[in-house]
Amino acid sequence: MRNEVKRSHIRRLLWNIAGWAGVLLAAACMVGLLVAVVMLALEKGDFTLLLILAASFAGGAVLLGAFGFLMLRLGERMEREELDAREREDGEGSFFIGEGTLATFEKDALRIHGEGKNEITVPYGEIRFFSVCARRLPKEAGDWCVVFEIPARFLVKKGKAKRDDPPLLVQTAAKPRLYDCIAAHGLTLLGEKREDGRPKKFERIASYTRPDAAKRKRSALLLAFGGALFAAGIGLMFKWTTIGAVAGVVGLYIAARALISFLKARSVFAIYREGIFYREPSGADNAFLKWEEIGAFSLSGEEKRLRAECLYGAYEFPAFEGAYDYLKEHYPEKCEGHERA
Repeated sequence: MRNEVKRSHIRRLLWNIAGWAGVLLAAACMVGLLVAVVMLALEKGDFTLLLILAASFAGGAVLLGAFGFLMLRLGERMEREELDAREREDGEGSFFIGEGTLATFEKDALRIHGEGKNEITVPYGEIRFFSVCARRLPKEAGDWCVVFEIPARFLVKKGKAKRDDPPLLVQTAAKPRLYDCIAAHGLTLLGEKREDGRPKKFERIASYTRPDAAKRKRSALLLAFGGALFAAGIGLMFKWTTIGAVAGVVGLYIAARALISFLKARSVFAIYREGIFYREPSGADNAFLKWEEIGAFSLSGEEKRLRAECLYGAYEFPAFEGAYDYLKEHYPEKCEGHERA
């Protein structure tokens, strides 16, 4: 088993190195392509040579970009295989629930352990298991995981846990071996059931947006700077062709990125027939929740944040104007009696 871990680790490193090399070379080809196109437009240099260079850079960017993307995806696959091999090295019933921390299914209890850490044993009767699909976009596909709900007194240092402390949630990647362990020990898996089939298209019925003024201001400044640099580069090309072309390409890149950032600088709360979707400007904390997951909505706090209570925990979103009123009108069973001061 140790050899399998080493092989997976080496393959992952090789795929990642090859992938990033392909991505960086593709980016260099894109810069070369833009320079060649600008020089062609301004009729600077030999037309045939510039045309050949532009075509070569374009082909190189496509091929190297595709190669880099494929290698990085293979690297992600190798990382999952390496983690699985490390789990099975500890035991067929072991699964990572955090960095260097494993949960092992034993006869009557879950044993949580890791290198240099004390072992904790939690009886199965104290744990609830949830099947969860973390969706970042309004579509059926998402990242499946299994969440363990464990009373705080087992995971918090003695003397610091209180009787009314909420249970703690830990999660691990969903895999057939984990499902088999849960079934073999006669445990109940709550939450959404994983079904294979053709994903259906979700239907949006209401949408609310809120611009991010600070990010839009920064993007506007960068857009102006990029536009000015591009104009300066075009002017410089009449005297210093190479310097002007590089400056123009950099300015164009900055302006394009700033424009995209300006357009995305808004948060969105949308209601679908299948659930709710929240997207923040950076996209880091996007979330889509199906109606089956949501037990109740409430408005809480001085800022009146919208809280979605789920069986395995809660999500909080900004309260978009009109969104809660829509939910109360169309889904009163999930809102009535849940407003908070």
